[in-house]
Amino acid sequence: MNQPIQKKRGRRVVQSNQLTEASYSLTRDQKRILYLCMSKMPNVPEGEPITHDGKFTIAVADYAEAYDLPSSAASQDIRTALNRFRGKEVTIYRPEFDEGDDKGYDAYPWLVKRSVRPNIGLYEIHINQELMPLMAGLRRNFTTYDMIEVNGITNPLVMRLYESLCQFRGNRSEGSVTLSVEWIRARYMLPASYNRMPDFRKRFLDVAVQEINQKSQLRIEVKEKKTGRSITHLEFKFVDIERKKMERVKRIGEDKPPAEGGQTDLDQAPGEGGQIDIEAPGKGGQIDPSPADQEIDDDMTLKEGSPW
Repeated sequence: MNQPIQKKRGRRVVQSNQLTEASYSLTRDQKRILYLCMSKMPNVPEGEPITHDGKFTIAVADYAEAYDLPSSAASQDIRTALNRFRGKEVTIYRPEFDEGDDKGYDAYPWLVKRSVRPNIGLYEIHINQELMPLMAGLRRNFTTYDMIEVNGITNPLVMRLYESLCQFRGNRSEGSVTLSVEWIRARYMLPASYNRMPDFRKRFLDVAVQEINQKSQLRIEVKEKKTGRSITHLEFKFVDIERKKMERVKRIGEDKPPAEGGQTDLDQAPGEGGQIDIEAPGKGGQIDPSPADQEIDDDMTLKEGSPW
């Protein structure tokens, strides 16, 4: 079992909630490239314009270190992922432009340029500059997580769910979020073969719960909710075991007299509310794109045994 939580922290990813809730389909290695780029995004002082041009250099050694890979495998993963970016778009929803059932949205290509330099172990990408406001200078309405939290997850669909959970985690160590099944299908662009609920459960939901519980710092449980006779929503309850540990350290420190130097100053301000509902794509200005075949490099078959 992978245990990425034991690795060194410090590569923090911050992305707009609009990007977390966007509709797109990427492979695991494409997601990993974006994680690495976003973790390198420079800080933008409040009130200053975002001037980053979207250009990033990806060193094979850096990618290999981040994801525990030999250099040869890292180089191949990067090259394959960059080739597969051709024609890939991300759809950002714009409900303020809805007109009846016609939903407003903006669709952007992820990259405007990609450069391969295998003889020097470097690759360069130019992320669409119009996406920079979704990745830099964010002060509110953003999702954040450390790369170490996701570097053990190998399924790109599970990566998307983990980001959704982090969106509503905020500064809390536990909470819950309710997601519409149709919202998940649309936003994560699940393959059409997942449309039947038994297939959705077996090939996505069960796999996601197991992988997140085994390979991240979140422990989750899911409860299916029905509208009439159909399962329409999923309630995810989560506990962040790393933050729980920090809370225990803080309590222990607070119990000691100040003279002993045992006080630990950890900001664990609670998030706003514990229950979030995200409805089906037909509500709240969300569109329902046609399911597209997901490029998946990893086996999505659930193995027997409980993650708990």
